[in-house]
Amino acid sequence: DRDKLVYEVAFNPVDPLGWVFCVCKKREASAIKNTYEDINYFTSLYEPSVMNEQMCLLSENQEVFMELFNNKNLFPYYKQVEEYLDIIYFTDQSSFCKEPFAVFFAFNINLTYSGQDRKLLEITHFVNLFVDTLAQLKYSVKFKNEVKNNRITLERTKMEEGKRKEIEEKEKRDFIEKWKIKNELKTKKAAERRKLMKELQKYE
Repeated sequence: DRDKLVYEVAFNPVDPLGWVFCVCKKREASAIKNTYEDINYFTSLYEPSVMNEQMCLLSENQEVFMELFNNKNLFPYYKQVEEYLDIIYFTDQSSFCKEPFAVFFAFNINLTYSGQDRKLLEITHFVNLFVDTLAQLKYSVKFKNEVKNNRITLERTKMEEGKRKEIEEKEKRDFIEKWKIKNELKTKKAAERRKLMKELQKYE
């Protein structure tokens, strides 16, 4: 059995841009996309050659994410901890943290084995180095515009979805009211029926 080791690290980036990426197990990618709206909407699935066959990347942009590994110190530490890695998750959509910039890490590791202190140090060092490297990234104007447009499109989609739901709810309410009135018409006298018919016309 393995223990779950979790880190949530807030940071101040040099270039303050929020975007979305997630490193996770391939077998869990579909479930993660179905669970998190931001990952589902913003990201595509990639299989970078630097990751082992069990891992994958869900990201708004593969090339921008891979710039992290331009830090030659980061890649060796990533390979040291990859077998224990469960997820790395960065988002600007407040899915797990209210801080504007924060990264969530989870590792699965059996802490009862002897000699694990060294592995814990490696994981902690990787987390710190990863966040430091992410904080130093500088983004192109093209990528900034891409991120901005993605969020504008999402907000427009949400507004349209909200309006559609409002229309559907109104149609449901109107249908119920019409059904009630039609049933009342069967039992009412002529004068009352005329009044109900006027009410019914509101929903026609």
